[in-house]
This record gives sequence, C-alpha cells and structure tokens, in this order.
Amino acid sequence: MSTSDTPQVSWKGIEAGARLVATDGHEIGRIEEVAGDVQADIFDGLVVSLARRHSGHHDRRYLAAERVRRIWPDRVEVDLDADEAARLPAYTEPKSITWRASEGGRVTDRLRSAFKDLFGRRG
Repeated sequence: MSTSDTPQVSWKGIEAGARLVATDGHEIGRIEEVAGDVQADIFDGLVVSLARRHSGHHDRRYLAAERVRRIWPDRVEVDLDADEAARLPAYTEPKSITWRASEGGRVTDRLRSAFKDLFGRRG
C-alpha cells in the first residue's frame, strides 16, 4: 500500500490496475493504460476506468497528464474530485492504418489514401 514513506515513481512505473485517487482520498477508478513516449520520456496522460455510481459499470475516460499530482506504482493521485472525473472525455482508440508491401500501387497514391482515411477529405 502507498504511504508517505513509500517513494514516488515516474509515470513509467505506473502498474496496470493502479488505483486512481481523487482529491478527497477516495478511489474513483483504475488505470488501464499509460499514454506517452517512453523513449522520449514524454508523459501524455492516462486511460482510466471510472466506476459509475450504483451501476457496476465502468466508463473508459482520458485523463491528461497535467491532472496527475503524485504517482506510486499502485496508486495515482489526481487533482479532481469524483464529479470532475465523471466529466472527463470518453476515451476512443486512435485510428490506425496498416500498410502491406504486397498491396500494389504507387507510394504517393497510398500516402494520399492513408491521409484521407485518417483525416477525411478537405474542402
């Protein structure tokens, strides 16, 4: 269990399933994923699972790194209360494109197609 005597860790040390703790000290959810670039040491945020009150269901939300106050492997304290956490944006998986060398066509055509798939058509 995390205590004031236990050393804090960097964002790279957050364990999957770590408790998400609100400003009042109550657990409001669990950490599902950490978003960042490990090689560049850039912490972007957390994908969290918030328990819906009295329903037993969980909502996946995105929590920006700026909202994180302190980190231990099994616990992350944030600057939100439960009501603010419930208003966090829903997490959606980033869209990805898979390229295969066996798919013919010119590289410029494939790049143009991938751009349209990712960002839609412009004006």
